[in-house]
Amino acid sequence: MAKLLGIPATIVMPSTAPAPKLEATRGYGAEVLFYDRAGEGREAMAERIAAERGLTLVPPFNHPDIIAGQGTAADELFEDTGPLDLLLVPCGGGGLLSGSALAARRLSPECRVIGVAAPSRAAAWSGSNPGPRLPMAPARRPWASSPSRSSAARSRA
Repeated sequence: MAKLLGIPATIVMPSTAPAPKLEATRGYGAEVLFYDRAGEGREAMAERIAAERGLTLVPPFNHPDIIAGQGTAADELFEDTGPLDLLLVPCGGGGLLSGSALAARRLSPECRVIGVAAPSRAAAWSGSNPGPRLPMAPARRPWASSPSRSSAARSRA
């Protein structure tokens, strides 16, 4: 969004961020600053940098405007597919999951929403989470060979 508005963006991300995420973020024109998970936390570093540079801090996931914006992805999905029984949502910080759950509640109230993350990137999981952490079963077929959206939608009818 900052690039579209012609304003600079500074993104604070972990030093262990995947290379594609780093490349994409820089590709959008953002300055990337790294924090060490064992040292100064992301929030503390972002607040410090914002104060030092006179920047506006935009939380990455835990702000109502961010959650609402992330929910537009699920809004578009429900617009294309209609009600769903199940929605699996990638979960890192939780913004996309939260927004998707809100959209599902409004547009497909019976839809079950589940957050998923690769074991190596399950940042949203914590020991205080009351539910079980379930391992993912290996995929039975490659994503590219899954049924098209239209055939999947027809099978629900």
